[in-house]
Order: sequence, then C-alpha cells, then structure tokens
Amino acid sequence: MQFSVQEIINITDGQLVRGRLDQMVDRVSTDSRSLCAGDLFLALLGEHFDGHDFLSQAVFNGAMGLVVSRVDISLKKLDVSLVIRVPDTLQAYGDLAKAHREKFDGPVIAVTGSNGKTTTKEMINSVLSVKFRVFKSEKNYNNLIGLPKSLLELPVQKSEIAVFELGTNRPGEIARLTDIVRPTVGLITNIGFSHIKFLQDLDGVAKEKCSLLQNVSVAILNNNDTRLANIQTDLTTNRVNFGTDGDIVAQNIHLNCDGLASFQLVINQLDRSIPIHLPCIGYHNVFNALAAAAVGYWAGLTLEQIKTGLETFRTVQMRLQSININGFRIINDAYNANPDSVQSALELFSDLHANGEKIAVLGDMLELGEQSDRLHLQIGKNIPTNLDLLITVGKLSRQIAKGAEKRISHIISCDSAEDVVPIIDRHLSDGDIILIKGSRRLKLEQIVEELQNREPKDKELRT
Repeated sequence: MQFSVQEIINITDGQLVRGRLDQMVDRVSTDSRSLCAGDLFLALLGEHFDGHDFLSQAVFNGAMGLVVSRVDISLKKLDVSLVIRVPDTLQAYGDLAKAHREKFDGPVIAVTGSNGKTTTKEMINSVLSVKFRVFKSEKNYNNLIGLPKSLLELPVQKSEIAVFELGTNRPGEIARLTDIVRPTVGLITNIGFSHIKFLQDLDGVAKEKCSLLQNVSVAILNNNDTRLANIQTDLTTNRVNFGTDGDIVAQNIHLNCDGLASFQLVINQLDRSIPIHLPCIGYHNVFNALAAAAVGYWAGLTLEQIKTGLETFRTVQMRLQSININGFRIINDAYNANPDSVQSALELFSDLHANGEKIAVLGDMLELGEQSDRLHLQIGKNIPTNLDLLITVGKLSRQIAKGAEKRISHIISCDSAEDVVPIIDRHLSDGDIILIKGSRRLKLEQIVEELQNREPKDKELRT
C-alpha cells in the first residue's frame, strides 16, 4: 500500500495533529511488538486491550507515525513526527483497506461459512495458482482486524487474483467485511452452529453469512446445504453450485483406510469428468475441494488444471492434520470446534483403520449460548461406539461425557489441556490413533506438542 498523509486524512475523516500532508506511508501496523521501522502505528481498542497504552513502545520500535482516537498529555511528549487523530481507529483501519482494494483491478474471491473456510481458501489458492499469480490472506485473518491487515498487504501490481476469508460471530460483521473487500465472487461453504450464541439460531447464521452475496458478480454455494440450496431461487446474481448434485459434482466418493478422499469430479456444463485423489483426509474435504473446483471453473481453468491444483494442495495445520509419532498417529483438529465439525471429525475417526486403540480428546465447544448443554450432550449421545477411550477437556464438555456414558465404557473428564498427556501416557501403545479437537481458546494443540516432544518408550503398557 502507499498513501499520502493527506489521502489518509481524507479516507478516515481524520485530523492532522502533527506532521506534513505530503508525507508518504507504506505500511500500517496495529501491533507495537512486531511493527517494522517506518510503519504507521494504528492504535486499536479491543475488549481486553487498548493500543493507546503502547504508543511509546511503538515509537521506541521505530514507528514513523501514530493514528489515534484520542490525544492526551503523554502523546504530546512522544518524539514522533506524525500524529493523525480519527473518530474510530477500527473504522479507519477498514476504510484504509477498502481504499487500497479500490486500486486493485483483478477479481477478488471471498469465502465464508460455518466450517471449512480456511481449508477452502487454501484449496482455491492451490487451484488458481496453477494458472494465475494469486494473493491470499494468511492463516485465518478473517475478522474486522485480520481482513484489513491482509488486504493492505495485497500487492496490486503483482497479483492477478486475490482470495480472502471472511469470518463473523456477531450480526453485521460480514456486511462490513464485504463492504471493505468488495468481492467479485462470494463463496459460502455451509451453514452450521458456529457462533450461534450471538447469531441466535441457524436462520440467523444463514442471514449473516448470506450478506456476503450483496453486489457480487457470482455466488458459489453448497447445494448439499439445505439453507443455501433454498436461497438460490431468490438470487438475482449469477451462481454456481456444488455438491452431490448441481453444477460441480462429486461422484463415487471413497475414503481409504487412512481416511484419504477420492472422487470423480464432474462439471455438468462441460459434460466431462476427471478422477481426483485428495492429499487430505475426510469426507467433508470433498466439498471443500468442490468449492475450489467451482472457483477454478469460473476462472477458466481446465479440468486437468483443477485436478493438478487439488492434488498438490497442502493440508492446513490443526485442521484434521495427520501426524505419525513413534508408532502412533494423531489426527490434530485442534484449531476450533462446533457441533457440525466435531460430528464430522468423529465420523471420520470412527472409519479410520487403527492397529491399536482409538482415543478421542474432545474439548469444549464455545459460543453456543443457551443451546450449549444440549449440543454437547448430543455429541456424546451420537459418539461412535468403537472408541476405546474418550477424554473430555473443560467444564462444558462434561456434557459430552455424560451423553456418551451408554456408548463408551472408558471415559475420563479433565479440566485443562495440561491434564491430558499423563492420561494418554497411561494408555498409549503402538498402533493407537488419537483425535484431538476443541475450541480455539482451549489450545489443545499443546497436547500434540507434548506428545511430539515425548521420549519414545521401548514398550508401552496399558493400565
């Protein structure tokens, strides 16, 4: 990005407190710890932090200027040549990103949905990169802070297509993110129970996610999702759908004993098909792949190019990531959890081949509101009966344990991730397979890290 101070003031409705209007700004940072010398530091206010508390640290680390929403005595004492005051720093951050987006002439693909956003975004990148210079948002930078950060890093002259992920947990966020990123293509993976505490019910989730489709040129939707299938008749924009029926179709879906998925990709408008062998596990990843194939088809790729992109895709960390360690296997799905994704992970886990026993570690599913107990209990009541040990982590997941009492004989509940490895250690043997899944706040990836760093034993004994 590159803006003059005058442009920044115009974009953000700001006021120049100190500095020159013709001064140029190349980078904006909201983190005083990681900013580079010459960055403009923008002081965000969050629920648990205030960037204004770190102005001196930002200046010490080399910030060339500050964007603030208030000016006090401590600010006046700082040795910095540029200070801009704006009404709202978060709004200003988004508005700067929106202005940078307007400099990009290429198409922008925006991905949202209750599950599979990050994996689908990465698959789209893998497919489109076969033919185009693609810019994608890193990690899961998908909220009102992460999306502007990603968008401001878009190299407008060096990119042909850009792919971004949009997330939400409150009404109105997708509409704001859509206004910032102005997508050409809007893709919705599915509608599920994630963040239902704030979005009330599945209809509320659908309404929030579908606000992405305002003013897009093309809508790409999961035809196997009832709510997304139903809204298609009301859409006035062009649309492409995918699923086991529709425009982009998967036939003959098969999971091998390791969980790797394969299927026949059919593009009905071309009346052609091609076999696909995904390098990632899980039935649900077939639908993520179909979504990416739909984008590839829209972008003009051949079936062969789409196949290349899908089959060279690299699995995203902590999303059903398969790891072999000293004779046993971990399925690391610790990034996040909601009822739909937990159920899908358990169904996959149940079908996986294991030479030893199956151990499931399930943590709390957060932001489910008044339905939390019921949804946790339901996971337990539906849990596969071929699990040998269930370990629940957290207060909420004790309802999973309660629901599973009649289905699994060996259940242990604990309070935190730190308690889990000693339990696993007492039960682990060669050939065992462990599923680890829970909401982000529980940081269950710590279990994976401890198991990876654990000294191998000559002989594992069960107790």
